[in-house]
Amino acid sequence: MSEANNVSVSGAVSSSGNGVSSITNSKNSSNSNIVSSLKQKFSAQVELQIEQLRKTDQEVRAHEQAHIAASGGLATSGPNYIYVTGPDGKLYAVGGDVTIDVSPVPNNPDATIQKMQTVIRAALAPAQPSSQDYTVASQAQMVIIQAQEQKAIIESHKLQSAISGNQNKGKINTIL
Repeated sequence: MSEANNVSVSGAVSSSGNGVSSITNSKNSSNSNIVSSLKQKFSAQVELQIEQLRKTDQEVRAHEQAHIAASGGLATSGPNYIYVTGPDGKLYAVGGDVTIDVSPVPNNPDATIQKMQTVIRAALAPAQPSSQDYTVASQAQMVIIQAQEQKAIIESHKLQSAISGNQNKGKINTIL
């Protein structure tokens, strides 16, 4: 008994003007359609990823610029960005920071309070402050509290000095 290989061919038969017919195998056509569909899906996913990277890049840059704009000159650096390379080979900012001077003003609690209020405004300036931004604002608030305490102590000393000075004005110093 001879064994025969059965091949089922379905598809279209076309004839060109030269009398040659061709048969399109449905399996090859199906594979081609699958590959084409996968390429389209992959291309759509790549485009979506690029669009998300563009959006993130814009948000990060706007965030850091908001810090600088509100810093009142306290920014000690321009924005530093963290980049990733997108599927299109371009760099996109996905994170960043701006360094701001948060040191108290020595021996001047009023200036320190004003400076820390500016730091708080700069930290909270972006539309969506990060957890680090809230931490900086909180630390600046603590410095304000310390400066207010320092100011209260200075005012107390001034008041005590004024009272002591007034008490001595009414006294007559006599040497016997």
